[in-house]
Amino acid sequence: MEYTEVISTMNVYLNKAGQVCCKWLEPRLKQIDPQNWWKTTVCANLSELQLQKVEQNNVTTLGRLDLQALLCVLKRNLYPLGNYEYFTDYRLMKDAIRQMFEVRNDWAHTTVEVYPLDVIILDLTRYINFMELFNGAKADIDQAKEFRATVIEPTHANPLRVKEPSDRSQKQAEERVTPKPVKVMADPFAVGTMVVRKSNPAVMGMIGAIHGSGDATEYQVMFMDSGLGTFYADQLLLANATPERFNVSIDELKILLTAQQLCNPTNDQLYSLNAARVDFVPYQFRPALKMIHSERPRILVADSVGVGKTIEAGLILRELQARDEDFESVLIICPKPLVAEHKWRSEMKRFDENFTELDGASLREAINECDKDGAWPAALRKTVLPYSLMTKELLNGKGRQKGLLDLEDPIHFDLVIIDEAHHIRHSDTGAYKVARYFTDNADAVVMLTATPVQTDDDDLYTLLNTLRPDVILDRKTFKEMQEPNAEINAAARLIRHQVENWRSEAAEHLSCAAQTSWGRSVIEDNPTYKKVMGQLKSAQPLDRTARVGILQDVESLHSFAGMINRTRRQDIQNDFCVRRPQSISVHFTPEQQELYDALMEFEAHALSYLHNNVPLEFMMSTLMRQASSCIFGLAPLLKGMVSRRLGDILSDYCGEDGNITVSDLENVKMGQLETEFRAMANRVIELSENLPQTDEKLDRLLEVVENKNHQENNKIILFSSFRHTLRYVEQHLLEKGYRVAQVNGSVKDEERLALRQRFELPAANENALDILLFTEVGCEGLDYQFCDFMINYDLPWNPMAIEQRIGRIDRRGQKSDTVIICNLVTEGTIDAKIYHRCLERIGIFENSIGECAGILGDMTQQINRAVFDPTLTQQEREDKIEKIADNEVSRANEMKKLEDESKELFGIDISGYVLDRNVTEAENPWIGEQYIQALVTEYFNRVLGEKKNYIQGEGAHKVLNLSGENRATLKNLLRRSNIKKSAMYNQWWSYLKGNDTRIAITFDQEEATRDRNAIFFTAVHPLVKMAAAELHKKDEVYIELLVDAQDCPVACGDYPFLIEERKIIGLRKEVKIVPISDINLSALDFCDLLESADYREVPDDCTDEQWDKLSKLKREQQQQAVAQLKADVKEKCDYRRAAFLKSYQFRKEDLTARIQNDEDANIRRMHESQLHSLEEEKNARLKELEEVQERATVEENTLVKGIITVY
Repeated sequence: MEYTEVISTMNVYLNKAGQVCCKWLEPRLKQIDPQNWWKTTVCANLSELQLQKVEQNNVTTLGRLDLQALLCVLKRNLYPLGNYEYFTDYRLMKDAIRQMFEVRNDWAHTTVEVYPLDVIILDLTRYINFMELFNGAKADIDQAKEFRATVIEPTHANPLRVKEPSDRSQKQAEERVTPKPVKVMADPFAVGTMVVRKSNPAVMGMIGAIHGSGDATEYQVMFMDSGLGTFYADQLLLANATPERFNVSIDELKILLTAQQLCNPTNDQLYSLNAARVDFVPYQFRPALKMIHSERPRILVADSVGVGKTIEAGLILRELQARDEDFESVLIICPKPLVAEHKWRSEMKRFDENFTELDGASLREAINECDKDGAWPAALRKTVLPYSLMTKELLNGKGRQKGLLDLEDPIHFDLVIIDEAHHIRHSDTGAYKVARYFTDNADAVVMLTATPVQTDDDDLYTLLNTLRPDVILDRKTFKEMQEPNAEINAAARLIRHQVENWRSEAAEHLSCAAQTSWGRSVIEDNPTYKKVMGQLKSAQPLDRTARVGILQDVESLHSFAGMINRTRRQDIQNDFCVRRPQSISVHFTPEQQELYDALMEFEAHALSYLHNNVPLEFMMSTLMRQASSCIFGLAPLLKGMVSRRLGDILSDYCGEDGNITVSDLENVKMGQLETEFRAMANRVIELSENLPQTDEKLDRLLEVVENKNHQENNKIILFSSFRHTLRYVEQHLLEKGYRVAQVNGSVKDEERLALRQRFELPAANENALDILLFTEVGCEGLDYQFCDFMINYDLPWNPMAIEQRIGRIDRRGQKSDTVIICNLVTEGTIDAKIYHRCLERIGIFENSIGECAGILGDMTQQINRAVFDPTLTQQEREDKIEKIADNEVSRANEMKKLEDESKELFGIDISGYVLDRNVTEAENPWIGEQYIQALVTEYFNRVLGEKKNYIQGEGAHKVLNLSGENRATLKNLLRRSNIKKSAMYNQWWSYLKGNDTRIAITFDQEEATRDRNAIFFTAVHPLVKMAAAELHKKDEVYIELLVDAQDCPVACGDYPFLIEERKIIGLRKEVKIVPISDINLSALDFCDLLESADYREVPDDCTDEQWDKLSKLKREQQQQAVAQLKADVKEKCDYRRAAFLKSYQFRKEDLTARIQNDEDANIRRMHESQLHSLEEEKNARLKELEEVQERATVEENTLVKGIITVY
């Protein structure tokens, strides 16, 4: 076989790979956007150069794209497609696409030089792997395998004859593959040295002082044009000096750019995408992206139950670690059951973090140590605190035990995570006050709750005021900020659903939003608002891309858009199972009904006597629900309950000590009233003691349990709001031989964990549990995806509480396609009426709440008011409940109908599409696993003094092999570094100081998830951070890239380019890599170009004049960046200014009224002093915001000067 035959065959294979891309992609891309898929999923994902080629040739089908363009489309759509189809091999598919790029580059531009045999075999293997992962034809795959066998085995028919590579080609290969050590220039600057700014070398200045050392060295320079200023070394050049030119290879350039990105994380790219031992789930990166875009790192993650908020919090933690080398302390606040089952501690191990769980004793000891040493204990820098310990005594102290407020300096955490944050919605509780203490003294805060609005908007106010007290200053300000949101949401729904006249109606809603008090302050003059209104009022047609942009702009006008992340179940439904509700109606027997009526009659009379004007229904609600839940379980308790109530009635006639016993009741006389109460009480006691044992509700439960027990998965979770019900059910299930246990708030932590472990055991195990009984308190936040059957023995009236129950089993990772939700309903009770007329009709048991949460919260409040309205008769009450249900269910159904129509029209919810595109674009091309591996390899070569095969293994699983001497070198470097200690640090340190030379490592996320013991090298690993710091080069480097005209549709010739490090100084500082060239290149396009290009050194006789020609383009782009930055900063400052001025105005009016109305001169003086302080605060805040706006600027530093030679 001749080499020409290999070239011909490989080009046939490239053609087949393109056909497979087309066949695999087209139906899936149409799923994303049925109507306009070519523009939104193909054109939008091509590079500028590829798009130019497509438009020039009028290409409108996938079949006319070349393989490189098809691979680009495939790579950039793989992420959003993950929300429509679960790819078990996502990482392998992503790697296969990258490797197929390399195969294409090897064979699309072959030369007369023969490729080495191992390269040919590797490319064939990669092609076969790609075809297998993307559903290539079996015949084509088998043919390729046969061809590969012909190449590999000399005994095979017609083996390949490959020439030995010539000396010249071998030398070129070595130059391409072997990175040269990067030269580091010594610091040439000293006091008195004449220098110029790189950004303006025409003006000279003199260094007057030097502060700091290393990369942080600051130079005080007096320039002739601008006076004294502070600069860093990378911004200066020696005056009249020609800097030494450093040429680099492509591999060296990749390493330099990787190091630069790791040392200067950008706010528009994610560093957590490949940095945790978790499955890749696209939507779980949305909160991290929103948080890094926010002006302040604080966010409320209000995702639906089961979406994976714990993982999302971990990814945020990882992002913050990548961006701040001093980040080290984290406090997690969560319900006690999650501490008992070590949920957070175990989940954080997936991020290579070790957390300590606090109990009462360790918390007291920590506070005492903090009081003595002035700092929180180092051993507890990452800790978990249960709500059960968050009492007012913890805050204020008790006796000799000091509280948090007694400490001289407040306890500071870099990050506070508050799980199930609805627990702090009541501001008068200890949980709220302690949480507020920690959030007020934290840098970053993440709140997690699926149900931020339990009853009304006050819940949301409390959470947002705790999260962002700098913006949500008080309740009045919150109400004003909230006012335009209803109109903005209405406009967004119209844009999303495309109803008739949507443009004019959306514009009308936005106009109404702008005319609210908050709108006039913030929205009316907002450039985004003006742009959107112009687009909506224009007669020009809008395609889907334009509508997506408008929607994104409209949603950005929402007052709380930057504070809240909401991923709804219906947007990612492919990750969840189907809910199958079963409703089982049961009835009271005549004897049970008689007891129920007698009990309610006695309680009503008793409460009426004791509390004259208080609505009885409200006070009776708990007893009504208890009796509806299980009157048999309640019966044994009734004698004591009735006797206590009778004692309350007769207490006016008791002795001086105020006490009365049951036996004393026999001797108390109070006339006719006493006779009536005694008769009613005795009747309740008699009926309860003689209640027949027939229990239809229990019988139906046993039937359900027996049927489920015969299935392979026999696990059942049963809920009740009442312990007496659970005790009764548990007793009867045990009598029938079922293995059952109860979990409620009183169960000890160790026992709770043991019960869950037993419940997860297979049925055949003798220690297994078949059924777990829960109260709401017992299960919150826990995951039971291995169970697919739930029984509600009774139901709360609040749909949010029902959603929390169902979310224990209906969540991501559920092993069954369907979960059963069995509801036992006692007819003739108020519970039954609410169930049938409200809960069942809104479909809460079939679907998650989604956008209907606000509607259902309103409905819950209205139902509560109707149930407890003393002015209504029973019939009027039932009629009102039915009317409420009709109105609110109609609203909820209309909302769901609009959502369904939206999906039919667009294939997805546009908001989700926008977020997915944002996350896709946030994937940093320079910190992928192959780049981090190259960085670590070069670091080893550099600091260990010689090039060796330190990292062994071709696949994802690798072995690191370091001698004792090498480990000692790295150990000393680690000891001298400023890297904070962590679980990753300790694991790496343990290896370096140990005796083993070999250890399992990986750079791959999936492999790290499979092998928890392997060292996982990510962007935040201590070794990677040290490598980046060592190899981060601030001096300019040079390179010439050689690009085939087929890959770059511009005229052949030389095109100078610059790679700029752009420092953006606004509300937050960030650094971006920006290519500048006459060829329109994005950072991602440049990354792709490096994969297909060859290189050579820039000739010594090449002057800087050709790069100077780009200075005008560079200045224009920098000016555009400055203008955009100033507009963004102004918008955010206007927002904060308006919020503060609203609060200021409310407080000023209140104090002014007090001064005018108070007659006490001392109190008036106090209020006048407060008013004066308020004025000073206003002036200071406004001045601070003005200074932020004035400081906004963009600085640039050239990293690379290069030439793209197109041939």
